[in-house]
Amino acid sequence: MTNELEATGTELVNSPLTEEEVERVVAALAESRSPATRRAYASKWKGWVKWCSITQRSALPASPENVAAYLSEMAEGASLSTVNGAAAAIRAYHEDAGLDDPTSAAGVRRVRAGLTRRLGVASSKQAHALTLAEMRRLVDACNDDGVRGMRDKAVLLIGYAGALRRSELAALQVEDIGRMRDGLVITIRQSKGDQLKAGQQVGVTWGEHKETCPVTALDAWLELLGVDSGPIFGRVTRHNTVPLTIKGLTGESIDQIVKSRAQLAGLGSLPISGHSLRAGHATTVAEHGVDAARIARTTRHVRLETLAKYVRPAQVLKDTTAKELGL
Repeated sequence: MTNELEATGTELVNSPLTEEEVERVVAALAESRSPATRRAYASKWKGWVKWCSITQRSALPASPENVAAYLSEMAEGASLSTVNGAAAAIRAYHEDAGLDDPTSAAGVRRVRAGLTRRLGVASSKQAHALTLAEMRRLVDACNDDGVRGMRDKAVLLIGYAGALRRSELAALQVEDIGRMRDGLVITIRQSKGDQLKAGQQVGVTWGEHKETCPVTALDAWLELLGVDSGPIFGRVTRHNTVPLTIKGLTGESIDQIVKSRAQLAGLGSLPISGHSLRAGHATTVAEHGVDAARIARTTRHVRLETLAKYVRPAQVLKDTTAKELGL
């Protein structure tokens, strides 16, 4: 058996299947989770294994008591999402190994309930939602920067106008862009809310101002790129030119583009990241009175509770009776 199969530790190892058949099944099982989820689980699992090594306890299989102790200790300096992520990784590795899930034990569930009450569910590191005025500053910071500036301007405006996730921006291909009289129809091949790759479409209309028009910015970049297929957003050489072979960016690269332009725009003190484009879209249109259902059709949020954190602040200010006090 390969090291991969041994590490997986499923019942398939002792099955009557051939090694080739087992490898195909294991490969399919691996694809049941997105690459981002697999990376996150691997990182959290590494932390669990290290803790078990230091405390001389078994990582796999793990006892519910040890898992409860680990999560409680982690909660002393970590957010609830980090604690929940660690629990999810421990569960996933045990399930993949055909072992009982220690996180489902009653004691662990009660410990996690207590940690939820203690830490709360509010996000402690929420990305700043970019306003329209701030977006204009980021776009201005792209001017006079040659090829790199043209690429970054298109990244910012398409990401903001389409409410795209950074991974979706990075994965865009020239073939994904459809054109209509009123703007662009962008096909998102796969996303966080579309793990089965059914595909989703997002409309991006012409902007009211040429300097911040997403269609104009993308057209200018594609004309410079001069290709009919392949990645739209790729690396720029250190000489600020388009390379002969275009290698697509990663989600992390998109994140760095947004952060670097924020620094140049004098907004470095704000918690701006790649997610700020998507958050800014949702928050800005909510402040303009767009209803949540319509916003969700653009942002493609599966859960309206997630969208609510962008919509509620605008609704709260409209609904409050404080303005009736006459203060």
